[in-house]
Amino acid sequence: MKKKVLLGMSGGIDSSVAAMLLLDQGFDVTGITYLFSTRKQEEHVIINAAKEVANAVGIDHFTVDLRKEFDELIISYF
Repeated sequence: MKKKVLLGMSGGIDSSVAAMLLLDQGFDVTGITYLFSTRKQEEHVIINAAKEVANAVGIDHFTVDLRKEFDELIISYF
Protein backbone atom coordinates (compact mmCIF):
# COMPACT_ATOMS: atom_id res chain seq x y z
CA MET A 1 0.00 0.00 0.00
CA LYS A 2 1.34 3.43 -0.97
CA LYS A 3 1.86 6.07 1.68
CA LYS A 4 -0.37 9.10 1.14
CA VAL A 5 0.82 12.70 1.13
CA LEU A 6 -1.27 15.88 1.14
CA LEU A 7 0.94 18.47 -0.53
CA GLY A 8 0.36 22.21 -0.27
CA MET A 9 0.57 23.57 -3.79
CA SER A 10 1.02 27.12 -5.05
CA GLY A 11 1.75 26.17 -8.62
CA GLY A 12 5.31 27.42 -8.21
CA ILE A 13 8.57 25.60 -8.78
CA ASP A 14 9.03 24.32 -5.20
CA SER A 15 5.66 22.61 -4.82
CA SER A 16 5.76 21.36 -8.42
CA VAL A 17 9.14 19.69 -7.94
CA ALA A 18 8.02 18.34 -4.56
CA ALA A 19 5.02 16.68 -6.24
CA MET A 20 7.21 15.06 -8.88
CA LEU A 21 9.80 13.87 -6.35
CA LEU A 22 7.14 12.36 -4.11
CA LEU A 23 5.55 10.58 -7.06
CA ASP A 24 8.96 9.28 -8.14
CA GLN A 25 9.42 7.88 -4.64
CA GLY A 26 6.13 5.99 -4.88
CA PHE A 27 3.87 8.17 -2.75
CA ASP A 28 0.16 8.66 -3.45
CA VAL A 29 0.11 12.48 -3.72
CA THR A 30 -2.89 14.79 -3.47
CA GLY A 31 -2.42 18.53 -3.96
CA ILE A 32 -4.21 21.18 -1.96
CA THR A 33 -4.30 24.95 -2.22
CA TYR A 34 -5.58 27.00 0.70
CA LEU A 35 -7.27 30.33 0.08
CA PHE A 36 -6.43 32.86 2.75
CA SER A 37 -6.07 36.15 0.88
CA THR A 38 -8.71 38.68 -0.06
CA ARG A 39 -6.94 39.35 -3.36
CA LYS A 40 -9.23 37.55 -5.79
CA GLN A 41 -7.05 38.00 -8.86
CA GLU A 42 -3.97 36.68 -7.05
CA GLU A 43 -5.88 33.64 -5.80
CA HIS A 44 -7.16 32.91 -9.29
CA VAL A 45 -3.61 32.81 -10.67
CA ILE A 46 -2.35 30.57 -7.85
CA ILE A 47 -5.26 28.14 -8.12
CA ASN A 48 -4.94 27.84 -11.89
CA ALA A 49 -1.18 27.31 -11.70
CA ALA A 50 -1.55 24.61 -9.04
CA LYS A 51 -4.31 22.84 -10.98
CA GLU A 52 -2.20 22.89 -14.16
CA VAL A 53 0.74 21.31 -12.35
CA ALA A 54 -1.52 18.71 -10.70
CA ASN A 55 -2.98 17.80 -14.09
CA ALA A 56 0.47 17.64 -15.67
CA VAL A 57 1.81 15.19 -13.08
CA GLY A 58 -1.45 13.25 -12.77
CA ILE A 59 -2.58 13.97 -9.21
CA ASP A 60 -5.84 15.15 -7.68
CA HIS A 61 -6.00 18.77 -6.55
CA PHE A 62 -8.40 20.48 -4.16
CA THR A 63 -8.93 24.05 -3.05
CA VAL A 64 -10.00 24.90 0.51
CA ASP A 65 -11.32 28.35 1.43
CA LEU A 66 -9.80 29.34 4.79
CA ARG A 67 -10.25 33.12 4.44
CA LYS A 68 -12.69 33.39 7.35
CA GLU A 69 -10.51 31.31 9.67
CA PHE A 70 -7.36 33.16 8.59
CA ASP A 71 -9.00 36.53 9.32
CA GLU A 72 -10.32 35.38 12.70
CA LEU A 73 -7.24 33.53 13.94
CA ILE A 74 -4.39 35.49 12.36
CA ILE A 75 -5.33 38.91 10.99
CA SER A 76 -7.55 39.87 13.95
CA TYR A 77 -4.48 39.81 16.24
CA PHE A 78 -2.82 42.53 14.20
